[in-house]
Amino acid sequence: MKKFIMVLLLAGTGWIGYQSFQAGHFSVYAGKLSPEEVRIRDIEKQIREARRRFAQAGRAAGLAGIDTTAEADAAMREIKRLEGELEKLRKSSGGK
Repeated sequence: MKKFIMVLLLAGTGWIGYQSFQAGHFSVYAGKLSPEEVRIRDIEKQIREARRRFAQAGRAAGLAGIDTTAEADAAMREIKRLEGELEKLRKSSGGK
């Protein structure tokens, strides 16, 4: 019975850690986020996705020799746009 409880506790701890990792932050009490904070986190997530697309375009170009300049350029423009939007939002919400 003790082993079962330990396994259950370990699995629960692992699940909480995984969820926190996926969310990008750890909080014992999630609480209610302000609309600005929700938007900031959404933009940060979009920036990570655009950076992933940029890296993928570079890998595709190196691996197969395919011309991926359009994809890389689009990803960079998206990153710059989102970073500008993020900076404006942070300034208007008191900045971090």
